[in-house]
Amino acid sequence: TRSPRTGSSLQLRAFGRPGVPRAYVQSITMTSSNMRGLSKFISDVRVCPNKEAEQMRVNKELAKIRGKFKSSSKLGGYDKKKYVWKMLYIFMLGYEVDFGHMEAMGLISSQKFAEKQVGYIVVAVMLNE
Repeated sequence: TRSPRTGSSLQLRAFGRPGVPRAYVQSITMTSSNMRGLSKFISDVRVCPNKEAEQMRVNKELAKIRGKFKSSSKLGGYDKKKYVWKMLYIFMLGYEVDFGHMEAMGLISSQKFAEKQVGYIVVAVMLNE
């Protein structure tokens, strides 16, 4: 397992990982401005006073995402994108994300370009290792 990365911003944390191009980070940054839940989550993680608080916040969010994917068989495209972006952010922080890969694959088969884009980016980053 990987240990969580340190750093004060999304760009610093993401660029610390080998093989994470700047375009991926810019996509998350641009997307988070449109998705309030994603922006709030990123803000919450960044203001955590220590690693234990960050890990508790990340675990809470992973449990929420896991529950949404299990319970809601009919999630909308917006919600799927939001939860998959959160999973990617958590993965880029260095935490283990052991679910949700099929949801990202499902976004690839969408008819909407924005959903396809998210699916391809997440699959390329998370399944690269």
